[in-house]
Amino acid sequence: MHAYRRMTCAVVGMLLVLPSAATYADSMARAQARVTKGDAHLQQSQFVKAEKLFREAIALEPELPSAHLGLGAALIGQGRYDQAIDALAEAERRYAEFDELQRVSGTLAINGIEDTERKVEILKDTYGVFQRGFNPQWLEKDEVDRFNVNTGSSIPANAYYLQGVAYLRTGQKVEGIDRLDRCLELDADHGLAHHNLAVVMLSVGRVDKAKAHLDAAVAAGVVPPPALVAEIESGTRARVLADGSPP
Repeated sequence: MHAYRRMTCAVVGMLLVLPSAATYADSMARAQARVTKGDAHLQQSQFVKAEKLFREAIALEPELPSAHLGLGAALIGQGRYDQAIDALAEAERRYAEFDELQRVSGTLAINGIEDTERKVEILKDTYGVFQRGFNPQWLEKDEVDRFNVNTGSSIPANAYYLQGVAYLRTGQKVEGIDRLDRCLELDADHGLAHHNLAVVMLSVGRVDKAKAHLDAAVAAGVVPPPALVAEIESGTRARVLADGSPP
């Protein structure tokens, strides 16, 4: 009788849990579908439509980092830079939470493997378990490495690029340069980040850095405005004439 009651409780417990998991999966799927549609509108410069979809995705699943990232991009497209900074900061926070979840999950998995290894050693020492086919060394180092999740940031380079643009458009050059530099740490060939750094470095009188970033932007396929190219080349020539340093 007691066993039947325990089994009944277990089944009821499963019925209580499963709908919740199914609801979450459905909600996440609908949120991700809106993000996909929002990205398509971004590609077509339909920023108002994109904003609506990203906000709907956030309402469905607030923890979805890509929804906040997309919202930031849509706001930048509309020139609403202060709001974009807030949205992108939230995106960065959500990505950081995801990184922490991965780190904790990986640590728990590794601890579980190490605990199993210890139990195997106890069995070996206590009972001399060496029956045919048993390999006490089945947990090699590469098995543990499988659970060592990427320790780098999962935040996409574009998140830092968009932050950099928003900060520069609001006159916050120090923050803008910092975010664009972070973007290049993750993606050294991000042409638009190089292009924006070329512009801001020229504005603060660092012609040498402006030239380096301009060259990198062109190498990445960006076509800069002729006026920017002419101004940087003029500044480079002036610097050479002034101090004899190499261009």
